[in-house]
Amino acid sequence: MPAPTNTTPPPHTPPDTTVALWLAPDQALTVGRACAHAGATILAAGSPIRGSSAQVALDLRTDHASDLRLVLREAAVDAIVLGDPGDFGARREDAADLAAAAERGVRLLTLGACPASLREYANLRAPESAIPVPVRFAASAPGLTADTLESFGSIHATAVTDAGPAPVGDLGARLFAALATLDRLFGEPERVDAATTGPATETLRNLHGRASVHLHYDRGRTATAIVSDEGAGEHAGITLMGEGGLIRVADGSLRWDGPDGKPVDEPSADPALRDPAEVLGDALLASLRQGAGMPIDHGRLLAAAGAVLLSARTNQPASPDTVRDMATRV
Repeated sequence: MPAPTNTTPPPHTPPDTTVALWLAPDQALTVGRACAHAGATILAAGSPIRGSSAQVALDLRTDHASDLRLVLREAAVDAIVLGDPGDFGARREDAADLAAAAERGVRLLTLGACPASLREYANLRAPESAIPVPVRFAASAPGLTADTLESFGSIHATAVTDAGPAPVGDLGARLFAALATLDRLFGEPERVDAATTGPATETLRNLHGRASVHLHYDRGRTATAIVSDEGAGEHAGITLMGEGGLIRVADGSLRWDGPDGKPVDEPSADPALRDPAEVLGDALLASLRQGAGMPIDHGRLLAAAGAVLLSARTNQPASPDTVRDMATRV
């Protein structure tokens, strides 16, 4: 086996963390750098793109994996990262392969949507522990801690932004992460109004471009999300308006002004665009540490994502309940 590219983990990371990767060719170098940043040793790599697995493995100087199902059932690694799941997760028979990995204690992580819609999730019928956890989910709302939220009090409105290059997270992955952040703060929206660029689609799979979403919640609370996979550097931000005043978080730098306009907490440094590989490495590290213990309701978030896509297709408001009704139809 060729020597891995990342043999010396950073001191804050367990030295024996091993991963297998399933990537599109344009993800290989960035995800490889992210694994090095997270201190994870790559033992095997392959690709859903026909004829690309050998080149992806060569680029990462690791073993060649040509069959994702074999990796899920047999790879002796701590985690499997689906950089590009392809159409995996869309078929009911995929559940057995996911369950085989979960039963062996392998952590299942994904950069793309897997499954990519509520209908696919319902059809898969896999236990929640066997559904791959989106890597970007672990890094949503960076810099916004539970203690800060508790001190801030009730939130009336918020805005979330997430932009960066597609190899680190396509539009579907970033939209899912933004909805996860808003779900933590507000719960499920009653309805959404959305617009996206690119062809109309019913799933998050291979979704690219830009999305602008306005979400309505109970008690008059509102939120917006602006998401794109067309950025060069990584940017993530969130603004909260509420009982405690105004909080703005940009790329991990937090500023909090109280209801009287006086600063409660000021940033220690100016926010700046970050290296996508470092951002992904931090998210990967958080995912590896939290693993199956991460609180996530795939069904609820996919219903919200489905409402966004339905609204974008119809130019009309849509609700998660409507998406749930559609998912149960034959």
